[in-house]
Amino acid sequence: MSSHICQVCQGMLQHHNNYQWYGTYDMIFQHQKSWEDLEKSKNSGCCICKAIFQRISSSDSLSTVANSNGSQPELGRGTADTDGTTPFLRAGLSLIKRKDSLEHKRRHDHEPERYYRLTFKVNGYRQVGSFILKPVPPDNVLPRDAPVSSNTGSAEVVELARQWLGECNEKHGSCTSIGLSDPKQHYPTRLVDLSTFDQGFVRVVMTRMRKPGLFDRQYWTSKVSSLRGAGGQWKIKGPYMTLSHRWGKVDPPIKLTYTTLEKFLWSGIPREELPKTFRHAMQFARQLGVNYMWIDSLCIVQKDKAAGKHEAKAMRLHQKDWKEESKYMDKVYGGSFLNISATAAEDCTTGLFYPRTEDRWWTGYVTVNRKGIPGSAMDEPHEELCQVRDQWFWDQSVGDTLLNRRAWVLQERLMAPRVLHFCKDQIAWECCEVTAAECVPEGVRNLHLAGTPLHRARMLKSLKPNIDGIRFYNDDADLGEDPKTGLRELKRWKSIVELYSKTELTNATDKLIALSGIAKQMHDWIGGDYLAGLWSKELAGQLLWYVEPQFAWANDSPVTMKSEGTFHYPGRRPRKQDGWRAPSWSWASVDVDNHVGIVYGTVTAGDREIKIEDYNVTPQEDSDEFGLLQSAWIKVTGMLREIDIISQNHGGSERYRWVPIKDREPAKDIYWNVYLDCPEDEFPKTRNRRQASCMFVGTDGDGYFCYLLLVPRAAESRDQYLRIGLVRIPSFDQSGKNALDSTEGIEKTITIF
Repeated sequence: MSSHICQVCQGMLQHHNNYQWYGTYDMIFQHQKSWEDLEKSKNSGCCICKAIFQRISSSDSLSTVANSNGSQPELGRGTADTDGTTPFLRAGLSLIKRKDSLEHKRRHDHEPERYYRLTFKVNGYRQVGSFILKPVPPDNVLPRDAPVSSNTGSAEVVELARQWLGECNEKHGSCTSIGLSDPKQHYPTRLVDLSTFDQGFVRVVMTRMRKPGLFDRQYWTSKVSSLRGAGGQWKIKGPYMTLSHRWGKVDPPIKLTYTTLEKFLWSGIPREELPKTFRHAMQFARQLGVNYMWIDSLCIVQKDKAAGKHEAKAMRLHQKDWKEESKYMDKVYGGSFLNISATAAEDCTTGLFYPRTEDRWWTGYVTVNRKGIPGSAMDEPHEELCQVRDQWFWDQSVGDTLLNRRAWVLQERLMAPRVLHFCKDQIAWECCEVTAAECVPEGVRNLHLAGTPLHRARMLKSLKPNIDGIRFYNDDADLGEDPKTGLRELKRWKSIVELYSKTELTNATDKLIALSGIAKQMHDWIGGDYLAGLWSKELAGQLLWYVEPQFAWANDSPVTMKSEGTFHYPGRRPRKQDGWRAPSWSWASVDVDNHVGIVYGTVTAGDREIKIEDYNVTPQEDSDEFGLLQSAWIKVTGMLREIDIISQNHGGSERYRWVPIKDREPAKDIYWNVYLDCPEDEFPKTRNRRQASCMFVGTDGDGYFCYLLLVPRAAESRDQYLRIGLVRIPSFDQSGKNALDSTEGIEKTITIF
């Protein structure tokens, strides 16, 4: 039996058509010979070929090359078949056996003992697809493979959301009950009252008084008193929902400002004036029986371009309100009943609900011939029916969308107890114990996901410190640390920061404050002091973060026959006009282009060659140590040595090396392994050599000998330095370490700003 599978895929999996022996663990098949063949199979409704086609089409480099050479694109590096041609796609089929703990098997005894993985590569080089083939027991009812309704705002979708919410409330011990049944409900300062939505308008309400100085006290007392009932009790009761949305290139057409504040509180906002995404979110909340919603642009005072002569007063109000409210994002999202995520919307005018056709197959079914697959038992039936699941569907529909590349949204996803994503063709669910979608309503196991290394390791919600991870294949046991040490939570923090550093910020100064809510939650588990994105516990190892240089292939094509290309250094410091935001020793002082991110420092306990003597972090006025900073420094003692850093053009790109200095003269030997934070700042085009100091910190988690690269803070400064990068010498390269150790050094106590 095969369903929604083309003849090419069916013949390959059931009859082993076009099998080619390569001596690998996978069974290798020639799949589609050309781009046109792939497109034909996609048009026939094949769920496998459609997913691969969409993935190649969404990649500029792959689609350009695929369409530039007619029916036989030269996507290079593959090995020609016996007839001399190079197939466009090759497929690999392998067996995966479960290796779960007994506890995990007890909880998931309904899962099959084995799966099959089907991967696709462009000419055997670049992977463009990965699928799990899950055996279906003969007596099982086949899960649905396509949407029943024609819109993501249908009653069917609402009912599924209710089912997920009900299961979360009743069965998930790891999910917080806040927003569902907690009598100590914490409310944000303002909410949008949806009780009059069906009457054609909504109103912004205040839940409590704000401290004097932000607003005129008499004015706000009169406003807030209208929300009190008999006996002075607040009228607001019940849960509220939050909305994650993308502002896009323009501000929302309607927002809370100095000018609109009184209207929003008293007259309200006509429903037809609300942008489409807001209307859809409010409509969905009402269908779930929720009367309140928090939306950033309606509940925090924004910049006011229409304030006229009151512009200065309006700006002060915005700045004070934003600084005050941004401190409580952990409580705003953490206390929500449900966070609605406008995952597929480009901006607030797009909406949540999308039309979808019933021929949009989410999955398919195919008979797999097990004969010849390495690891298969010979005494078992050769054929079995399997469900096809795209391992990359989550990243494509949720994880790698424009919205979820936003820095603030990462925090919102982690802090909200439950998130409902509105994707292009379905809804998806995230809570602390289940990740699901309409195509996999019972829940997505981690085995069924590919995408980012973080998602391969653990699903996003399992990064929260209060989750036991039992639901996932790689649970907390893989962190290998005693919870009492705090190192397990430091490893979670490492994963969070590495993911966060790949996201985007409209305002560069928000780098730390957009992560402050998560930091506050992690502080309860890690302990110690929070230091501009790092922690005082095992601080020396965390200083070993770095920016990895990126290699760009020639002609923007990573699958070209040629191996030429250039190195790109994505790190850069904030512009001077943006002001100071973090010390040079913090990863937060660097922005990284192209969603590359940083590699966080070592968080395991171990001997260090430097001693942390002291540290200081000074917050800005009306802020705290988790938010906007005024200054920060650390004082360390270690062995300081001098080296030269050289910029050389190599193969069309700048590469950086270091030279030890002996007897005040550079040595002849030149070494690599220099990781500069922001080369453009350190090496203007007119300069190709500069002196720096290095201080040995110790060995990182990968076994590299690591040295901080430092330069004087100013010409007249004494023992005051700035970090500019890292030298990482692999443990097998003793010559580099010996060269540094043999240079003259002096033990000093210095302050790094």
